[in-house]
Amino acid sequence: MAIRLTQMQQADYELFLSIATQEYAADKVKNGTWPKEKALALSIAAFASLLPQQWQTKDHYLRKVDCDQETIGFVWYALQQEHEQIGGFLYQLYIHPPFRNNGYGSQVVKLCIEELHALGVDTLALHVFGHNRRALPFYERLGFQITDYSLQWNPLS
Repeated sequence: MAIRLTQMQQADYELFLSIATQEYAADKVKNGTWPKEKALALSIAAFASLLPQQWQTKDHYLRKVDCDQETIGFVWYALQQEHEQIGGFLYQLYIHPPFRNNGYGSQVVKLCIEELHALGVDTLALHVFGHNRRALPFYERLGFQITDYSLQWNPLS
């Protein structure tokens, strides 16, 4: 099935934000970065800082993933300048659970890359949480390469 990316609107953004902030908070707790009691508030603040104009924030592309007139997920990427080069950064790829493992995630990444190419951007970076064992091979199959590692020692975990 062919998918397409369409611009989020207010209602789409609210659903995306609800899911994304909860997932990000859970990931930060799981990797030992944030305490569980404060994680959701910290996540909401992080999103508000990155997206001050919500789905209309300049150089941020928040898209619905549609398949056969149904929204099956969301994707968020942005343009970022590092030194004198502009590249893309994939902040969030989310496919609703009933639609996972059908190749949609791969198609979404490829569509994001096509959109970036149309903007004159040739690179796309992303972050993978260390505990997300499925994500790394997924992105490597798409041609992404590990560029560095961040490690943390946490005696409480």
